[in-house]
Amino acid sequence: MTIKGLAHKYGDHVDTDVIIPARYLNTSDPDELAGHCMEDLDPELPPSLSKAPAWRV
Repeated sequence: MTIKGLAHKYGDHVDTDVIIPARYLNTSDPDELAGHCMEDLDPELPPSLSKAPAWRV
């Protein structure tokens, strides 16, 4: 299987509090969580996700 797409590489040892900050874990809505994904490490990433093609796993 080949998967093609855009990847964001942030280096080693990115902890889970950077992936989804704990202050947003009062929801389980994937769209709401995506809006805060990596925002402490890369504030421009969440807005760029809204412009990306939609996908679900």
